[in-house]
Amino acid sequence: MPIDTHLDATPADITASALDVGKVKTAVGEAEIDVSRANRTMQSGELEGETAKQVKKLWG
Repeated sequence: MPIDTHLDATPADITASALDVGKVKTAVGEAEIDVSRANRTMQSGELEGETAKQVKKLWG
């Protein structure tokens, strides 16, 4: 089966897509940092209240 390598895009479209991919990569990296910080905060016991108790119960 032949592989279709034809691109129906202009160089500007390709550049814009590459920039969008970069933005997604940055957002995922920032989300990873946020999740790590949230986990550290939960593990430290700094948070109190019913919601904190429920989250701690769910995540151990």
